Amino acid sequence: SGTLGNQLMLTRLTGSGAADPAFGQAGKVVEDRLGPWIFTWPTVRAVQVLPDQKILVIGHDASGRNPDLYLARYKPDGTPDGGALTSSPCAV
Repeated sequence: SGTLGNQLMLTRLTGSGAADPAFGQAGKVVEDRLGPWIFTWPTVRAVQVLPDQKILVIGHDASGRNPDLYLARYKPDGTPDGGALTSSPCAV
């Protein structure tokens, strides 16, 4: 996980270290907005793979202009898990 400019990026690797083609697009999931908010400089603070293999991501906007934290949960294939919250990802 990490950031790329104003985008949040998750990458899942296979056991051999290659990008996992079954995750997102070519092993990557890229988010440029959080609901109606557009990221200006997102920072990932924690990533946890849950027992059901879903992925929980917690972070904040490091620009200082948007103090909101964000929380997102993704399905094992990298698609947002809309059942996790009212909408996923969301601001906290």
